Amino acid sequence: MNKQKNLSCCVCLGLAAFLAVGLLFSLPKNLHAQEALTWRIATLAPQGVGWAHQVSEVILPAVEKASNGNLRLRIFWGGVRGDDADYLRMMSTGQIQGAGFSGQGAVLACPEFAVVELPFLFNDYDEVDYIRQRMTPTFDYYFSQRGIKLLFWVDQDFDQIYSSVSPLATLEDFRKANFVTWYGPIEKAVFDALGVKTTPLSVPQISAAWRAGKVDSGISPAIWMVGAQLYTVVRYVNPIKIRYAPVVIAVSMDAWDSLPKAYQNGIWAQRDDAVARFTAGTRRDNARSLEAMCGYGLTETKMAPADFARLHKQAVSVYSDLADDVYPVGLLQELMRYLAEFRKDRPGAQTIEVELKPKTVPRPAPAVAAKPAAPAPATPATATPAAQAVTAKKAPQPAPAAENAWERRVRQIREVQAQLKTMGYYPGAVDGIFGPMTYNGIVKYQAEKALPQTGALDPQLLESMNIK
Repeated sequence: MNKQKNLSCCVCLGLAAFLAVGLLFSLPKNLHAQEALTWRIATLAPQGVGWAHQVSEVILPAVEKASNGNLRLRIFWGGVRGDDADYLRMMSTGQIQGAGFSGQGAVLACPEFAVVELPFLFNDYDEVDYIRQRMTPTFDYYFSQRGIKLLFWVDQDFDQIYSSVSPLATLEDFRKANFVTWYGPIEKAVFDALGVKTTPLSVPQISAAWRAGKVDSGISPAIWMVGAQLYTVVRYVNPIKIRYAPVVIAVSMDAWDSLPKAYQNGIWAQRDDAVARFTAGTRRDNARSLEAMCGYGLTETKMAPADFARLHKQAVSVYSDLADDVYPVGLLQELMRYLAEFRKDRPGAQTIEVELKPKTVPRPAPAVAAKPAAPAPATPATATPAAQAVTAKKAPQPAPAAENAWERRVRQIREVQAQLKTMGYYPGAVDGIFGPMTYNGIVKYQAEKALPQTGALDPQLLESMNIK
């Protein structure tokens, strides 16, 4: 009875942290500072549980405070506005202005964000928090290139691996299972690298399919397994940190730009505190859910070091396979530089050794006009001014190919590094890859120029350095 009571409490705590909150703006174009605004908010989560609890207790008060109480908040719970793909589609047509995205939805919105979801990337939440602090400006850039404003990057969980048929203690166990896959390209690539059988499903289909035996294993946050009551179906949980799963709350750039500047600044002032309190609540709820399920009777898998090493080696092979296809290799190198810096003073921290080489992805060659044959030289007696003008014309030059978002960022980083190196603020190579030395050099430059010391390639820094 006590076990069932504990699980019931966890059900009240939440459905999935990956069931994210969508922000739906209803904003007139011309706003006065004191006009009341309505933010219509939609979520897949049922009212009062899990993620919805953190939204109600943290995000909504933060947004209200940012506007001095001038925002009216109306929430639509339980997925009545659709799922992640629906949010993106409606944002693109202007039907809605924002969304909260699960880890899968965040990658749909900004494919580069997939880099934080690589298998076994992080050892613990301290590393997650450090990378979030250092790299949020980087992801602000990539989301903005997709026409989306990243407001809050928070946590779903370090997802666990669940099975109704096997303890999943060895790679052979994984290969005998039938895993549900729904999460996106990295999850599928990892399963393929492990040689695992998969069944693709949408989120609403997963619970029924698992109960019907169509799938028997999957990767999930603890709070979702409790909320979906799948703890009555599964028998084993392997808690290895195979995947960090984020959640983001974002709006279209049009919606953000239509918000009064004072409100934008207010939300930005609340951002760090809201993220810290939200993630603390999510982590607490997931830990309680996992503990309750084990108390109910799930068996926790203990992998032998040799078996874990085999699984780890196979899984991390996707790092280089996906680089420059799903995310730019320089972005992963940036992240790994920061992790190396953070782990330097943490004895025993596991470090992933992966050879990362940029792939050559050729651009389509620009059309070049064929060079006309040279005309016969005219004699002074017969040459006319018109003929001389034609002779002097050159073949048309092709227009340079436009930069894409990945190339633009690399160029900007190179130009910043070059200027910092000239000033003695940056001792590293001018390689177009961000990292701790670039960050520290930017902070020194910003301090000298009396700019906000963000350590980021923000608009003020680029303007100060005259970089486009």
